[in-house]
Amino acid sequence: MHDFPFVTQKQLGEVFGVSNLEMGRLLQKIGFRDQHLKIRPEMFAQGICQNTDGITGWNRERTIAALEKAGFKRPIDRATLPTGPFKIESEGGGKCLLDSSGNVCMRVYGDEFGEKIAEVMRLAFEKGGMFCDEWWDRVCPRVEESGKRDWRDHYENM
Repeated sequence: MHDFPFVTQKQLGEVFGVSNLEMGRLLQKIGFRDQHLKIRPEMFAQGICQNTDGITGWNRERTIAALEKAGFKRPIDRATLPTGPFKIESEGGGKCLLDSSGNVCMRVYGDEFGEKIAEVMRLAFEKGGMFCDEWWDRVCPRVEESGKRDWRDHYENM
């Protein structure tokens, strides 16, 4: 999704992996819409919602934060999950931990810390299978409809 300050309800639904209609119900549950699914007037007054040329926009940051605070979770796209083996490379004034696809997993400042973190990640991958597809399958099973995962639901069960 683009980093526009206001997004449509449909775009909010895409963030949380739900339909436009279901997002309307979630907005109702957190009090942004009334029992008839009408936007509460105070949402406009507080700058959470705006209407431009007949298109309703929701403040992206504030609305997503309110939904997450209420306990609604965003699914995680499997393609974004890091998988080992890992390596460390220099970048600017620090180090980058790269996964097997060459994606930056984290940036570390301080030479000794970068190497230590990379070594821990390599060991976890090699010895315990952490950060491999099988590990992700245990930690955050796929949601069948979307193929996405939410690791937060299963983290305690590891």
